[in-house]
Amino acid sequence: MRRISMLLMSLAAMTGIWAQSPARLGWCGDIDNGYGDAGGAITPWITLTPVQTGVYAGNEITSVRIGLNAKANNVYVYLSDSMEDDEYAIRQKVGTLEAGWHTVTLDTPWHIEPDSQIAVGYKATFTKSGGAGYTKGKIPEACNAYYNTKAMWVEVNGAFCIEALVEGDSMPLNELGILSFGDSFVTSGEGTAVMPVTVRNYGINDVENFTLSCTVDGVLKDEQNFVCTVPAGDEMSVELSVPMTGIGVHEIDVKVLTVNGEPDTYTANNEATAVLTERDPAFVRRVVIEEGTGDWCGWCPRGIVGLEMMKEMYGERVIAIAVHADDVYATDDYRPLLSSVTSLPGCKVNRHLEGDPYFNIKRMVATEIDEPVPVGYTVKATVFDDSEVKVNSDVIVDTELDASGLHFAFTVVEDGLKGNQHNSYSGGSTEMAGWESLPPVVVDYEYKDVARGIYPEYDGAAFIDGTLIPGEKYSFEYTFVLPDYIQNLDNIRIIGQVIDASNGFILNACEVTPLHESGVGSIGSDSDTVVRTDVFDLTGRRVSGYVSGPVIVVTTYASGRVETIKKL
Repeated sequence: MRRISMLLMSLAAMTGIWAQSPARLGWCGDIDNGYGDAGGAITPWITLTPVQTGVYAGNEITSVRIGLNAKANNVYVYLSDSMEDDEYAIRQKVGTLEAGWHTVTLDTPWHIEPDSQIAVGYKATFTKSGGAGYTKGKIPEACNAYYNTKAMWVEVNGAFCIEALVEGDSMPLNELGILSFGDSFVTSGEGTAVMPVTVRNYGINDVENFTLSCTVDGVLKDEQNFVCTVPAGDEMSVELSVPMTGIGVHEIDVKVLTVNGEPDTYTANNEATAVLTERDPAFVRRVVIEEGTGDWCGWCPRGIVGLEMMKEMYGERVIAIAVHADDVYATDDYRPLLSSVTSLPGCKVNRHLEGDPYFNIKRMVATEIDEPVPVGYTVKATVFDDSEVKVNSDVIVDTELDASGLHFAFTVVEDGLKGNQHNSYSGGSTEMAGWESLPPVVVDYEYKDVARGIYPEYDGAAFIDGTLIPGEKYSFEYTFVLPDYIQNLDNIRIIGQVIDASNGFILNACEVTPLHESGVGSIGSDSDTVVRTDVFDLTGRRVSGYVSGPVIVVTTYASGRVETIKKL
């Protein structure tokens, strides 16, 4: 019986009945695009690093898999120590191949030595342009090609579709490596941070579960188990939960501990480090939309609709400023903005992106809203004697920088201003949030977010000197006088903006409803300074940002005194 079993095992080894699928080494995914001219010869390359190849030391590259975006003639496959070598260790003619994926079995396998770097490429002449297939998303190790026809090196914004297939008697069964672990930013007080980790299965078994450890500033926090299937040769992104440990910059280490319940024995690729910056709550990304409009502009209602749509989608993270041109609410302060937009209605988002405030607004705001914010910013504002505005600003940065690079400006906007708005959507078939049902001129239309002035000027000014240190709070005070054409002090808001002095882009902003002198008592007094100010509606619910209607302002002082003022 034993003799029959041994014979069956020998037959299985010879016929490949129990043979495992080869491991795939490469950087690509699907064929998303192609590179090259029709009739042009090109040689794309990928480089396999020692970290990638080391796990397969002692085994062999037996085949090369290439993805073509068009039919190719005179195809050769190459393997070398470097893509820039003049001579190839392996050069094998293939011939003509159609578009799609092809596996080329090597006549002479490449034996993988420990710590070896391997370059894999192919040369082809394509019948159509865009023949060399690549995956979108640039990867430095897989984006280079020698353009033979033009005798020059080129790069693509992706990863060429080339893979090395590895087989042998000592292939790893359960092996997981970390491909990427990027830096992250999070606002303090959120409890835990989520940091994405991308892993790749280098083993020949499918991974059904694995364990990662999380270390913060050198202290092991926990081990997290992930139950998910990662097929052999594939990759997957998972979310590592990182406990918050306080405002500042923290070093986070992630490590693969087990794969399919077994210890991960190949350690060269199972650990990565990233930085988690836990920011002060002031680091909230707010996007400023400055829109050019006018009561005479019949198509400008779509700008009104677009701004309201963005405020509904993003709440206080979007700040709208309606800049009127050539009507009773126009202000000379915003002429630079109006001269920079192509037509009305038109807008700037963070003074960075320009477009239509309805047709382009979603894309522009989405582009800016989740960008890392380099400056944390909060403001408080008080109106004295119905004319003088005192603004107190707090600034925090996350990287050291020269304070002269930051300019600050303060915009006054007012709601409830009435005018006769021309309406080109009247009676039309295009839906525009009900404007199509309104008359050609909407009499006594009530405007919101109208710019009444910007101080000290449109480009702002530097209010802080010296070098700003990450994590430290810098405060300054600025006072200006309201214009005499303000109609209702209860309808104004102050928008503080942090401007990059080098390019004029808005880095962050904060919008507040100013308190009146009677509501803040002795603010600024050394003997009884304000600790905090809270605003509630008449039901007792705390509110922030713009408040429409009656509110209750509760001011707490350092002495413990609490002052409650009802504003109607």
